[in-house]
Amino acid sequence: AGAIVGGASEEEEHHAAAVGEHLGFAFQIVDDIIDGNGYLRFMTRSEAHQKAQTLISQAKAELHMFRQAEILNLLADFVLDRKH
Repeated sequence: AGAIVGGASEEEEHHAAAVGEHLGFAFQIVDDIIDGNGYLRFMTRSEAHQKAQTLISQAKAELHMFRQAEILNLLADFVLDRKH
């Protein structure tokens, strides 16, 4: 929605949506690691962390066209590194 309101092109909207999907999924996995449930029922802590790292890398790859990519990269790192 922010991309649309901000006047993003269709391509930028696509990249913004992909960033959101990858970051959201990574956030949920990290949340499950912290809580000790969710995805940990299907994979080890190490596997879950690796999946979250992969999703963060995918999100960062989508940021190449945005001016605020540096700030968004920091947000992606925070999602992966948070402890609570």
